[in-house]
Amino acid sequence: MEIPARRHADKEGFTMASKTLFSFARATALMASLLFADAALAQQVVRPAPAGGARPAASRAAFRIKDMSKPGKSSLVSSPDIDGKVKSPGHISRGQGWKWSMLEVKYETAPEWIDEATFTFYVLCQDSKTKEYHLFQTAVSYLDLAKGDHVAAAMLPPNAVVRYGEPISFGVEVAIDGEKVAESATGVGGPGWWTTGLEKIPEARLKRHSGYLQDRSRTPFGVTYVDEYEAVR
Repeated sequence: MEIPARRHADKEGFTMASKTLFSFARATALMASLLFADAALAQQVVRPAPAGGARPAASRAAFRIKDMSKPGKSSLVSSPDIDGKVKSPGHISRGQGWKWSMLEVKYETAPEWIDEATFTFYVLCQDSKTKEYHLFQTAVSYLDLAKGDHVAAAMLPPNAVVRYGEPISFGVEVAIDGEKVAESATGVGGPGWWTTGLEKIPEARLKRHSGYLQDRSRTPFGVTYVDEYEAVR
């Protein structure tokens, strides 16, 4: 009589253990699914939107360089003919040889608005007499870029062109919210010549100059075709 009772107790114990094991397995699976969901959610977290509501558009899809000026004689332009009806007594004509180098970047933006984009322009010239290279660089921030086509222009003044030679290379890097979204180059050296290409030039033959290269708005050209260019910080 005791044997059936013990078998019944063993059966109840096995059933209870099975239920406990099944409950533990369900709890483990639930915990794993919750952890997986938390990990997936963490990967989807984005930077909070800045004041004003719009999220930063710092991605390559938001910005595309369409075309760039070629350096050399084709970039040289005379000063704009501004009819100010004023001629100083000491007026001097420098002749046709004194021309600016206008180097343009045509680009397209996809978002409805981009608050600010910073262009870093690089221009390399070579003196035909000394064979020295001269690097000019400047950074310009453009504000409130509406969706669509745009153009930016860097200007090298006539004095620099006459003294240091015509540009042989032109490059640009574009950053939005501190993230580089585009770069392009024309002329000698290929893409990224302002980094990898300059390493091939002996330091003694490379001169770096600041203050020469300017945005178009900071030259006499800035008073012409004003509506076709963006506001500068």
